[in-house]
This record gives sequence, structure tokens and C-alpha cells, in this order.
Amino acid sequence: MIGKTYEESLSWEAFDEASQELLTFLRGLTEEGLTPDLFFQNQGRHLFFPLTFFEQGVNLLMTLPHFQFDHQVDSYQTLLFQDLHADANLFAFTVTEYSDYFEMEISESPRVNVFYQGAVLFHKGQVYFLTDQQMRLLKEIKALPLDQHGKKYLQFDSSDRDKLASCLTLFSQMGTVSAPERLQIKTFEPSFYFDREEDNRIRLEIQFDYGDKQISSRQELEELPFSSDADLEKRVFQICLAAGFEADFQSWRQALKAESVYHFFHDIIPVFEKLGNVDLSDKLEEIYRLASPQVQIASKGGLLEIQFDFQDIAQEEIDQAMQALVANQDFYIDSSNQVYFFDEETKKIRQNLQELGQFELKDGALQARKSLAYSLAHLFEGRDRVSFSQEFQNLAHDLTHPEDFPRQATQVKADLRDYQEKGIGWLQMLHYYGFGGILADDMGLGKTLQTIAFLTSQVTKESRVLILAPSGLIYNWADEFQKFAPQLDVAVVHGLKANREEILAESHQIYVTSYATFRQDSELYQGMAFDFLFLDEAQVMKNAQTKIAQTLRQFVVLSVFALSGTPIEKPSG
Repeated sequence: MIGKTYEESLSWEAFDEASQELLTFLRGLTEEGLTPDLFFQNQGRHLFFPLTFFEQGVNLLMTLPHFQFDHQVDSYQTLLFQDLHADANLFAFTVTEYSDYFEMEISESPRVNVFYQGAVLFHKGQVYFLTDQQMRLLKEIKALPLDQHGKKYLQFDSSDRDKLASCLTLFSQMGTVSAPERLQIKTFEPSFYFDREEDNRIRLEIQFDYGDKQISSRQELEELPFSSDADLEKRVFQICLAAGFEADFQSWRQALKAESVYHFFHDIIPVFEKLGNVDLSDKLEEIYRLASPQVQIASKGGLLEIQFDFQDIAQEEIDQAMQALVANQDFYIDSSNQVYFFDEETKKIRQNLQELGQFELKDGALQARKSLAYSLAHLFEGRDRVSFSQEFQNLAHDLTHPEDFPRQATQVKADLRDYQEKGIGWLQMLHYYGFGGILADDMGLGKTLQTIAFLTSQVTKESRVLILAPSGLIYNWADEFQKFAPQLDVAVVHGLKANREEILAESHQIYVTSYATFRQDSELYQGMAFDFLFLDEAQVMKNAQTKIAQTLRQFVVLSVFALSGTPIEKPSG
């Protein structure tokens, strides 16, 4: 419909390319869920662009063959869009200094129009976009009254010089600024000197270094021939207040309590260091002592011992220092209220140990099971602060290179294969260091023979060995002993209970019995002492809830070995 009486059917192809792009843009606005009334106002007679779409929409309009922007008495065929900047010369700010105040004259170019509630300015075909900060300043400028000559003025007290100087940066984003040299802002490098008084209060002295001039008092700050960086000043004095000092060039805070020393040196001082140079007096540093112990790892009996050598802490207080370290504290306070801080390397060693496994603190040292020897040696290899005893080094080496362990002679009537020699040597090495182990060769590779050969190198007349096996294998064990090591005294515990009790009452070197029989006679075995326990076909033990497994957990033997030709999997529950 065109007019009231004339109609024309229009197709998309009837519009030129520029018009099609504009129509596509307008259609996209309505398809985004925005109400059409927002754009097509006054019953569709007027097109309105919200600020978000203003520049894009006008740029599309300017591509049409006939575009004209009429504003007041002027017309423009092209509009230019840009962010507001000082060179636009829309505003000018002139500051004059008087005896006790500063005065700013604000000049505004004529015919500057404000659109979108101060978000856009228009002047002579130029469209300027304002930031939120510029919008707030424009609002304040517009609210200022005009004097009798049509001028706008702001006045500042002389004591507010630095604040005025810092504000000039914002004014310069709106227009040109002309100001006295005294309002020129110079930044500075702050330095902080901390000292401890006789009454243990902490004194702070501050200096501002402007390059060619240094000041250390409020009076000197006020007498500067230029303006100081007010923002940096504010940050400096804010951290002073937060640290318990006053917002001044010289101030004091109360003496540090022992439990506050760590926070002061590790949390407060670094904040000052981020702003400038920090110098601590020797007297202040006396209350901050760093504990950097050497760490010795040794093999002691059936355990590993990890000793932290605290040189400056009294021997009688080592236990308390270690308790603080193990409790994840960053410091230790001794009986005289001296605070010792664990250095970063010590805390890293502590973290490494905690990640590795369970350690028990006893007699001022950490103790751990020997099986961690390899992990400890690998973890702390090359660490300057950690040393290993020779015995520990031998242990760690033998665990990773069992073939280097010196073999003990065996007495078996058999020609041992190389892999069997290695298996026997491995069992000997484990037993030497107090470990148990699992011999998990495939079936048919002679686990029984390796066990018998190992026992010939270890047992004496007084030795007692218990071998548990499935019922079908107990006599096979007796036959193998008779075949390969007939010199050993072996007894099979089987048959009626009275017969079993009689055999157990006799003094034999090696007892062989079944798992089921052992469970039935567990009370008898609890009263006996054994040097070795061997579990044949040990995969039957993988279910920890079985009665035999529960019985064995209560049966204490120094050396326990398992034999299995089937992979032993850890249950997933």
C-alpha cells in the first residue's frame, strides 16, 4: 500500500543491493525477539535505533543512493563516528592558580548536542561515543550553573592540589587542559625501612623518591613544586594502615606476638615489596630465623629413619619442632618464644614425604617401612639437603639391582637354571633386608625348588619353617624336599587331630600342612614361633574376607613369602 488509493506489489528483487542489506538488518532486529514498536515508532512512520544498533544502522542508511541527515539548520550527507577525545575540541579546561585556591574555567564549543542521555555527542557531522566515566563527568559539567558571562567554573582549595592534579587526567579525556606546572603529576618510587625498638615495637620509615628529589615527611610533600602521584600515595598509606601502622612517613605498630611473626614476614612484608624497596634492620630480622635442616635417611633395623638436623634448635626441643613440621605448620616457637620458620625446601621435602606414604614420628625422627627405600632414593636423588647412609644406599641399590646382591651358598641336589639362581638370590636379598615377597614364576618353572634351595641357605637346626599349601600338594612338597635337600628335617602335618598334635609337639625344622588343616589347628600354631612362612598357590588368599585370610592376619612370622603361578589381583572393592 502506498498512499490511500495506490497499491503496488513489491518483490525482493525490486530493491537495490544497499536497500536489501538495510532490510535484512531491520528484519534481523525483529527476529531477535525485540518488539517492533521499539524500532518503528509513531505507527511505523519513524525509524528509531537503540544505542547498540545506532552506528551500524546509520552506516547502512548512508549506503543508500539518497541519504541526508538534517539537524537544526544544517544538513549532512555523511556522518563520522568516533570515540570522544581531547582533539575533538568540544571542551577546554583552563586552570588558574591563586594565592589560596585553584580555579578551573570550563569552555564548551557551541552547538554540541547530546543524544542517548549523554552517551553520544553530535557536533558538525561528527558523532562521538562517551565512556561511562566521560558520561558521569559530562553530567556534572552540564549541572554546573553559568555565571553572568555565560561561563562555568570550579574552584579547589590549595590543599587539594594533588587531588586536582590527578583529576586532570580525566578532564583531558574530554577536552584540552591548560594548567600550571605545579599541577604536573610526577610519580615516585617508595622505599620502606622497618626497625625494632627497644620495647619491641616495630618502626616504619617511608621515603618517596621522585628521581631528582627525595622526601620523608608530610611537610616536604606539601612543598613539592609539582604534584605527587595521589593514587600511589593512597595505596602506600592504605597498606600502612592495613599493617597496623599509621598513614604517615614515620609510624609505629605494637610488638609482634610470636604467632604473628610468620604472618608479618610472609604476608605483610611482601605487600610492601610489591610497591617499592624494603629494608629490614638486623635487629628486626633477629626475630625471624629460618630453619634449613639437613636431612639424613638411614636404614635402622627393620625400618627407615629420616632425621632432620636442626642446628639452631636445642636438642631437647627437636621433638616439638618435628611435631610442628609434621602437623603442616610453617613455623615452630621454642620455649624462649623464638620463632623458627621452616624454609621452602624443608616444606617441599615434607610434602614429598606426605605424598609418598605413612610415616611415624618417634624420638625426633620419622620412621617408615623399608619397602619405601627405592621410592625415597629416587625421589630425593640429587637433592643437596638430603643425604643417605651407606646401608640405605646399599638397600636402595639392591632393590633395583637384585642381581648384584652377593649370593649365599645353597645345598640342593639339582642343576639350577639361571632364572632359578636369580629367584633364589632375590629371596635371599629380600630376607636379608627383612622383606617378604612374592615368587610369581609361571607354573612348571620350579618355584618349589627355588624355595627349597633358598631354605638350605638360611635354616639352622634351631630354625622353624611353616609351609601352607593346598591339600593336594602337601606330600608333593615332602617328596621335593626328600629329592633335592634330604638333609633338612621335614614333617607333613596331616591326618587325625591327635596325630597332628603329636607331630607339632615334635621338634622339626620344616612343617608342611594344608590351609584347611592350619585353620583347624590355628590355636596350636599361635603358641609356636616360626622363622619363615611360605604360602603356596597364594592366589587363594586374594579374598581378604575368607576365614583362612583372617586367621593368617593374626599369625605373626618375621619372614613371609608367597608362591603363585597365577596372577594375584588386588580386589576392586
